Amino acid sequence: YMLKGIAHGLRKFWSDLTSGDLLILALSIVLAVTAISGVSFLGDRLKSSIKQQASVVLGADLSLRSASALGTQYLESAKGSSLNTAETVSFLSMAIANEDNLLSSIKATSPAYPLRGKLRITDFNDVAIDHSGSPKRGYLWVEPKLVEQLNLEQNNEMVVGKKTFIVSGILKDFPDRSVGFLAFSPTIISNINDLDAMGVIQTGSRVVYRNLFSGSE
Repeated sequence: YMLKGIAHGLRKFWSDLTSGDLLILALSIVLAVTAISGVSFLGDRLKSSIKQQASVVLGADLSLRSASALGTQYLESAKGSSLNTAETVSFLSMAIANEDNLLSSIKATSPAYPLRGKLRITDFNDVAIDHSGSPKRGYLWVEPKLVEQLNLEQNNEMVVGKKTFIVSGILKDFPDRSVGFLAFSPTIISNINDLDAMGVIQTGSRVVYRNLFSGSE
C-alpha cells in the first residue's frame, strides 16, 4: 500500500505540474519573496536617506541647543568618547559697512564646523575658497544679500559691535540654517574666538548656543 501511495502521489504531482498549477504557485511564491525583499531594501534606503538629511539640517548627528552658555563639559565628554565636536553661537547684530547698515544673523563657529553637510564659500569672483569651517580671526563670510545691500567688495571693512572685520568671502551655502528670530536676517559667519572682541553679547541678549556632535560615518 505504501508503494501504491507513493506511485499515486508521483502521478498526481506530475499531473499538477503539467497542468501548470504548481508552476503558477512557484512563480507566485518567488514574486512574493522578491516583493518583500524589495520593500525591505527600499525601506532601509529611505531610513538611511532620512537620517542623512536630518544630519545635514542639524549640521551634525546630534545638536545640543541652549539660550545660555553651555560650557565645555559636554564637548570634553564627547571627545573622551572619540566623537567629533564643534560649536556655534548665533545672535542678531547690526552689520555696518560703506556708511550703511543691515540687521544680520551672526553665527560664530569653531574650525570643525559643520560636522555634517557642506559649507561653501567663494571669493567675490565666485572662485571657491578652501577653509577649515571658520574664517580666520578678524575676517567674515557674508551671504549675498549683504553684498548687494551694503555694496560690498572683496576685503571691504565691516563693523560688528566693537570690532572691525575684513570681508573675505561670500557664504553660498551652509547647513543648519537659522530658525525663529534669526531666520529673517542674512547670515554672517565669524570665528568663535572673535566673540569677546565684538562685545555684543550682554546680559539679556537673545543668543543661541549650540554644541554639535558626530560619530563615524
